[in-house]
Amino acid sequence: MHRHRNNEKWFGLLMEILASKLKIQSKEPIQVIDLHISKEGADDLLQEKGIYPGWHMNKKTWISLVLDGTLTDETIQKLIKEIYQTTMS
Repeated sequence: MHRHRNNEKWFGLLMEILASKLKIQSKEPIQVIDLHISKEGADDLLQEKGIYPGWHMNKKTWISLVLDGTLTDETIQKLIKEIYQTTMS
């Protein structure tokens, strides 16, 4: 779990879940990072391969990024930085 120190808001959660929880055709565990997003940004992000509605979180304000190489490291880092900035206040 990752929170801002100044306001205690969560912005991310790293976990291992079964791929089937994201409706991926596999029974294997996968690593994901759930990120807190604005409702306005969700639709565009969910069109990207490797990005799913947040597992175990509010599906309108959280996304799950599959950490299996589908998304580039640069894309993941960019999203983490953007989301970190937007959840600071």
